[in-house]
Amino acid sequence: MSRKTLVLVALYAVRVALMLPMYLAGEVAMLGVAKVVLGWPLWLAAVAVMGAMLVRGRTPQQVPVPSASAATPPRAGDAARD
Repeated sequence: MSRKTLVLVALYAVRVALMLPMYLAGEVAMLGVAKVVLGWPLWLAAVAVMGAMLVRGRTPQQVPVPSASAATPPRAGDAARD
Protein backbone atom coordinates (compact mmCIF):
# COMPACT_ATOMS: atom_id res chain seq x y z
CA MET A 1 0.00 0.00 0.00
CA SER A 2 1.29 3.44 -0.91
CA ARG A 3 2.17 6.00 1.75
CA LYS A 4 -0.23 8.46 0.15
CA THR A 5 -2.98 5.87 0.48
CA LEU A 6 -2.13 5.47 4.15
CA VAL A 7 -2.65 9.23 4.62
CA LEU A 8 -6.19 8.89 3.29
CA VAL A 9 -6.82 5.77 5.36
CA ALA A 10 -5.70 7.67 8.46
CA LEU A 11 -7.99 10.57 7.53
CA TYR A 12 -11.07 8.36 7.35
CA ALA A 13 -10.04 6.35 10.43
CA VAL A 14 -9.87 9.57 12.46
CA ARG A 15 -13.26 10.65 11.16
CA VAL A 16 -14.88 7.33 12.05
CA ALA A 17 -13.16 7.14 15.45
CA LEU A 18 -14.41 10.59 16.43
CA MET A 19 -17.81 10.74 14.75
CA LEU A 20 -19.18 7.25 15.39
CA PRO A 21 -19.37 7.59 19.20
CA MET A 22 -21.11 10.96 18.77
CA TYR A 23 -23.59 9.42 16.35
CA LEU A 24 -24.32 6.48 18.63
CA ALA A 25 -24.75 8.81 21.64
CA GLY A 26 -27.18 11.03 19.71
CA GLU A 27 -25.03 14.14 20.08
CA VAL A 28 -26.42 15.96 17.06
CA ALA A 29 -24.85 19.35 17.75
CA MET A 30 -21.39 17.91 18.44
CA LEU A 31 -21.70 15.69 15.38
CA GLY A 32 -22.45 18.75 13.23
CA VAL A 33 -19.39 20.58 14.54
CA ALA A 34 -17.21 17.50 14.08
CA LYS A 35 -18.50 17.03 10.54
CA VAL A 36 -17.49 20.59 9.64
CA VAL A 37 -14.09 20.43 11.35
CA LEU A 38 -13.26 16.95 10.08
CA GLY A 39 -14.54 17.68 6.57
CA TRP A 40 -12.80 20.10 4.22
CA PRO A 41 -10.17 21.39 6.68
CA LEU A 42 -8.92 17.89 7.48
CA TRP A 43 -9.10 16.91 3.79
CA LEU A 44 -6.98 19.93 2.83
CA ALA A 45 -4.48 19.02 5.54
CA ALA A 46 -4.26 15.48 4.12
CA VAL A 47 -3.77 16.83 0.59
CA ALA A 48 -1.01 19.11 1.93
CA VAL A 49 0.72 16.13 3.56
CA MET A 50 0.48 14.13 0.32
CA GLY A 51 1.80 17.12 -1.63
CA ALA A 52 4.74 17.43 0.75
CA MET A 53 5.47 13.73 0.27
CA LEU A 54 5.51 14.21 -3.49
CA VAL A 55 7.71 17.32 -3.33
CA ARG A 56 10.26 15.59 -1.09
CA GLY A 57 10.32 12.60 -3.40
CA ARG A 58 9.41 10.12 -0.68
CA THR A 59 7.23 8.09 -3.00
CA PRO A 60 9.43 5.45 -4.61
CA GLN A 61 8.42 4.17 -7.99
CA GLN A 62 9.46 0.89 -9.49
CA VAL A 63 10.18 1.50 -13.16
CA PRO A 64 10.77 -1.73 -15.03
CA VAL A 65 13.92 -1.72 -17.10
CA PRO A 66 13.37 -3.51 -20.39
CA SER A 67 15.88 -6.23 -20.99
CA ALA A 68 17.53 -6.82 -24.34
CA SER A 69 15.55 -10.03 -24.92
CA ALA A 70 12.23 -8.30 -24.21
CA ALA A 71 13.03 -5.41 -26.54
CA THR A 72 13.56 -7.57 -29.62
CA PRO A 73 10.82 -9.84 -30.95
CA PRO A 74 11.64 -13.55 -31.05
CA ARG A 75 12.81 -14.97 -34.35
CA ALA A 76 10.99 -17.81 -36.04
CA GLY A 77 13.86 -20.28 -35.45
CA ASP A 78 14.12 -19.53 -31.72
CA ALA A 79 10.93 -21.40 -30.80
CA ALA A 80 12.18 -24.61 -32.39
CA ARG A 81 15.35 -24.64 -30.25
CA ASP A 82 13.46 -24.63 -26.93
